[in-house]
Amino acid sequence: FKITNLRKPDSVIPINQDTTIQVVNSTSDGKVLKFIVGNSEDNTVTLTSCDGKEDEMLKWILFLRSATYDDSKVSMDDFDIISVIGRGYYGKVMLVQKKDTRQLYAIKTIHKDRLVQSKNIYTVLRERNILAKARNPFLVSLYYAFQTDTKFYLVLEYVPGGELFHRLQTECKIPVNQVRLYIAEVAIALNYLHSIGIVYRDLKPENILISSQGHIKLTDFGLSKDLDNDDKTNTFCGTPEYASPEVIKRDYYGKEIDWWAVGVLTFELLYGRLPFESKNKAKLFYNILNKEPAFPFFIDQTSSSFIKMLLVKDPTKRAGFKQIKRH
Repeated sequence: FKITNLRKPDSVIPINQDTTIQVVNSTSDGKVLKFIVGNSEDNTVTLTSCDGKEDEMLKWILFLRSATYDDSKVSMDDFDIISVIGRGYYGKVMLVQKKDTRQLYAIKTIHKDRLVQSKNIYTVLRERNILAKARNPFLVSLYYAFQTDTKFYLVLEYVPGGELFHRLQTECKIPVNQVRLYIAEVAIALNYLHSIGIVYRDLKPENILISSQGHIKLTDFGLSKDLDNDDKTNTFCGTPEYASPEVIKRDYYGKEIDWWAVGVLTFELLYGRLPFESKNKAKLFYNILNKEPAFPFFIDQTSSSFIKMLLVKDPTKRAGFKQIKRH
């Protein structure tokens, strides 16, 4: 409605999975000024806050985007909480048991107000959409998604082996035959994501879980990007130590950044440290852009050739899935 006391709406737009909500007229510091809601070119409306309050617009964008989030089959009343298995700024992860089937799940909760405070309102919705779209043995499965007025909930496959990160902390480095298995499965998972138009963007040991059978499961798709509509993006995101040269330079990039991250991951799993590490972020980025990986003296030729073909500065010359498979 253009005026609050009018009975006839100025425009009616049904919200469904095809509805686009596009932020426009952002300032140089990323401030949201307007957003467009629509289902087609001839059925759109542009909205803004009459007093220019960005927080108010972010709340509207979050609310509208979450309109397709629900799976009305379940709520928290359907689960018994067993324990908290992880905590973060946006919420926590709980081990739960579904009351009717006694099946174990991991429920990820996200506070809506914290998403608005950090201007990160797209993360949980992007993660939910990608998890709903992606089905692969080496990706964590999504079973249900629902929300309350204050929180989002993702009901995920429970992976009892925990993070690969914890194993790396305990053992410092992992036997090469097991690294070979983990990297092969990570590569298969990433190649699958790329095949459905998704670049992962946050590969690291903390986001790799180990199943009860010893296989890997990629988790946490909050930074993933669906590139169905455009082949490249230039957003700086992810873990600095795993950032590729093109991400640091803010160049447009694509799936090649994930293969760079596979090279960094292989190095860390084999040698218990990072190839370009520095406590100073500026020095870290300088090393990534200009230096070659600092291999230990005992490296074998097979491992070094594998890592070197992935840690190529030029993404057009960097190895991809076919070369990894062949190697």
